[in-house]
Amino acid sequence: MSTQWEEIREVWRQEQEEQEEAMSVSAEVMSYLDKGTGKLDADVAEERRAEMLACLGGIGIAAAVYAFADNAVQIAGAILMGAAAILLGGHVWLSGRSILQPDPTTSLSAYRAAIAAKFDRQIRLLRQGKYWALPVFLGLLAWQTGELLEAIERGDDRLWLGGAFTVLLYAVLIWSTWRNEVKGVRDLERRRDSLLRAFDTGETPAKPPRTYPLGLGSADND
Repeated sequence: MSTQWEEIREVWRQEQEEQEEAMSVSAEVMSYLDKGTGKLDADVAEERRAEMLACLGGIGIAAAVYAFADNAVQIAGAILMGAAAILLGGHVWLSGRSILQPDPTTSLSAYRAAIAAKFDRQIRLLRQGKYWALPVFLGLLAWQTGELLEAIERGDDRLWLGGAFTVLLYAVLIWSTWRNEVKGVRDLERRRDSLLRAFDTGETPAKPPRTYPLGLGSADND
């Protein structure tokens, strides 16, 4: 019985500590945190709209390729491209339905963890982007392969156009991966760390002084 009582007392102690942990964050820091998380929400919403439009465009392109396909390779590419665009659109829609919203009325530790989780979730989605884009890329590549086969069969002497388009596809895939997994992740990590640092230290980052080109002014003359 004494062991159970000690366990109950420990649970009560932890609950009391969480309740007594008041939000001691200044209004300036709280405003900075609200703006930081709000900007993330706006960026995510804008990115989702762009991705949904891209998925609709991919479905339209797949339908057009399927309608005018001349061989089985093009048909397979169109089907793969369309299916991948539909699945990607569903993933984008589902991933945006439940966005974590930090609650400032909770304990300090829970609020901090919610902010970190909000950014970490988006970082994970960016790092998974290449796996969702790859089927679309493969569908486009299959369609282009079918185009090259048709050109070879016709004896077309402008095969370099198909080769240039294939190189362009690889360039777009590489650029998209860099944009998400390098630039995007690095930017989100920097913004997350800046918010958490302000939360931990109670100080917002100092704004850099305004500079003027060719010495036309000074930072003191704002």
